[in-house]
Amino acid sequence: FNSNKELTKNEEQLIRDELEVIFTNFIRTVSDNRNLSTTSVRAIATGAPYTATFALEHGLIDKIGDKESVRSYLSEVLKKPKQEIIYCR
Repeated sequence: FNSNKELTKNEEQLIRDELEVIFTNFIRTVSDNRNLSTTSVRAIATGAPYTATFALEHGLIDKIGDKESVRSYLSEVLKKPKQEIIYCR
């Protein structure tokens, strides 16, 4: 694609088709990994940002927490002291 010219109808359709494949894969991945129906995932997959509360209520996350709660969780799961759990920027 040339960013200095308008897209042709064919180019626009190619992009739409590719976006549809990406979106469908996203829906399927969320559905499979969160044990939700594809219908329910499609209903909330609007592209809008979610609050943590919304995500929790709709089964998209397991808990609401902060860095320290994540550090505690990983320390427990990995059986390592908290000070060995470091954050990457």
